[in-house]
Amino acid sequence: MAGMVLAAGELALRMWVPEAQQPAPIDRFALADVAAGAYVHRRDSVAGDWLEEADGRVRTRPSRRPEGVATVDVTMVPEPGVHRIVALGGSTTRGVPFDHLGGGFVAELTARLSSLSDQPFEVVNLGVPGMDARGVARMAEEARQLHASTWVLYTGNNEVMGDLLDRCVRSERLLLARTLDRLLGYRLLRRQLLGAPTRPTGADAIAAQDACTGARIAEAWADGTARTGGALDPTYAAGVTQPLVRTDGAAHAVDRRLRSALDRILEAAARDGVRVVLAIPATNLTHKPGHPLAGPGRTGADAAEVDRWIAQARRAPGGQALAAWTEALRVDPHRADALHGWGMARLALGGDPASAVRALRAAVDHDYAARRPTSAVRKALMDTCDRSMVTCVSLDAVLSEQARQPIVPEDWFFDHCHPSAVGTQQIGGVLAAAVVDTAVP
Repeated sequence: MAGMVLAAGELALRMWVPEAQQPAPIDRFALADVAAGAYVHRRDSVAGDWLEEADGRVRTRPSRRPEGVATVDVTMVPEPGVHRIVALGGSTTRGVPFDHLGGGFVAELTARLSSLSDQPFEVVNLGVPGMDARGVARMAEEARQLHASTWVLYTGNNEVMGDLLDRCVRSERLLLARTLDRLLGYRLLRRQLLGAPTRPTGADAIAAQDACTGARIAEAWADGTARTGGALDPTYAAGVTQPLVRTDGAAHAVDRRLRSALDRILEAAARDGVRVVLAIPATNLTHKPGHPLAGPGRTGADAAEVDRWIAQARRAPGGQALAAWTEALRVDPHRADALHGWGMARLALGGDPASAVRALRAAVDHDYAARRPTSAVRKALMDTCDRSMVTCVSLDAVLSEQARQPIVPEDWFFDHCHPSAVGTQQIGGVLAAAVVDTAVP
């Protein structure tokens, strides 16, 4: 009976709220089925704990398993002499795209530990796809009950998208969902009254996500243009002006949240004497920006003209390609795909890899829907390394040195940020060595 009253009340509320103020459709799946929400991971403080204790063991709560976290079932305290390692992070930590095979860099790390040390190790993977540093901080609090000796932290890919999706998934609606979903029969009743939930992979959800994030991108773009006043920092490339630093309110908000989350993680580790290995994520600089924007906040660019130069650059060899990309940058130095093309052309010519890498990083920074660590995210992670007693591994520096290339090779990535089989082996090996140096006296 109570479920019927609450469901009717929500239906009446939806009918009363003006359509312009109603939440985006993406909220439908979050409200009707929290477990199905691909973008609610950073809201786990509302949706509930990931782990539960019972009979001296720590297990994954059954209701959280569909969300991508690996099944955990271990003793609360590791066996005497065993070094328990807990991996924290997002989808790369979870093992995407090899998670269904039990793979990923955590699996490689586990295999390498036995060959690097005679001491026994136990690795628990608490990576969750889509989780940003806020979610990782929450997971770190729960990880304390595992009594690990070392945490391996790999975060940074989801920080910008986490900011964008704040518009689309509202914590107060998830609180309502948590309350209602506990009522017997509510889900069935709600399905009858309001329809089936929108699945996170459905076309409606994707369209709603794009609508929500697009508004945030437009605001950030306009704010950044107003802050810089059109004045951009020059690179060392003659005749080219490139925006080396993204300056806008959204970027500052991401920076503040990331630093706060990192502080919480390190405080939780310090309370229990847990050592921390912090991996600064590898960045796929060869991947083209996913959202080359030519709309809001443009600095006098003609999108069609830039597109013509880009098309010409793709057909032109060597120095002609660089010249075409240079012209595209002159037309609109904010355009992420032009920055990317200039960097790749300069990299192909050789002789000046430093400026090419700067341009490629600027392309990531000015892809306002980036799913890779921006320069600001990397700086926040590096600042944490400088002021904290943690073991830090800059994977870009280590992996590019191993490959003997200015940047991490493209074939070491599966997609925009997840490592391929080769990349997984390299990352797992590097972090295993760092864990042994950190965990073994």
